[in-house]
Amino acid sequence: MKKLIFVILLSLLFAIASNSQTNPTTKPTPNTPNTNEEKPKKQIFRASKEQITQVQNMLKTKNLYNGEADGQFNNDFRASIKKYQSENGLKATGTLNRATLEKMGVALTDKQKETPVSPNSYATNDDKSDKPKRAVFRANKEQIMQAQKMLKEKAMYSGEETGKLDDTTRDGLKKFQAANALKSTGTLNQATLEKMNIELTDKQKGMPAAPASMKESTKTTAEAKPKKMIFRASKDQIMTAQKMLKEKNFYAGEETGKLDDATRDGLKKYQEANGLKVTGTLNQLTLEKMGIALTDKQKENAAVNSQ
Repeated sequence: MKKLIFVILLSLLFAIASNSQTNPTTKPTPNTPNTNEEKPKKQIFRASKEQITQVQNMLKTKNLYNGEADGQFNNDFRASIKKYQSENGLKATGTLNRATLEKMGVALTDKQKETPVSPNSYATNDDKSDKPKRAVFRANKEQIMQAQKMLKEKAMYSGEETGKLDDTTRDGLKKFQAANALKSTGTLNQATLEKMNIELTDKQKGMPAAPASMKESTKTTAEAKPKKMIFRASKDQIMTAQKMLKEKNFYAGEETGKLDDATRDGLKKYQEANGLKVTGTLNQLTLEKMGIALTDKQKENAAVNSQ
């Protein structure tokens, strides 16, 4: 009996041990640190409209900018910022970053003060070239006004004497430059000012004239070959030709004075019948073959084209 009880107890102990092995107690895993925690976003530094206007006015006093102080970025304004930055140990980015505003003495807003100065805002030795940078030639307001006045006198400009290089002024400058063997850039560069007899400032005199300001040409004006002129028949000549073509049964339309398809077909038939190059156009040779007189302008064009 005792032996039986012992066997039963032993069996129970074995069953309990087996159950504990097949169903282990799961221990809670400790919280692991999140490796994908979001990094704080980099703050973007932005200049306000008031700061931009203040900088524009300051650059105008330094003759680095001659546009409007409107608080807006444009290409001329960015170029003037780059010029200021390169002259003041800053990286020439053309942007109004914190380092540039502080260098200019422009007060920052509280929000802007929270953004630290970027080390990339300053010029490094890598940014500096051994070769000195070429100075940018800029005409001042008085010179632009004098140029506008002169262009108006020559009927090349019809606007006001504003002292601003707007589109109409640039168009007038291109006309003047083209008429005076200068490269048509539309800018008031040194060569153009000198051609206009407008006095340069001392700073401008120290700048060498850009070779690109002069029109590139290996021939003199006298040696230049005139452009070939396009020959055009007048309405009266076309009507006369249509009448003649009708008489020869080469054309059955009206005498409209227009080179329509039917007239061109008639001209081709006439040219083929008279040993002329079949073009379907009322050119000089066809008019002469028809006995139709040329205009004075057509005769001049013929003389130019024969050269």
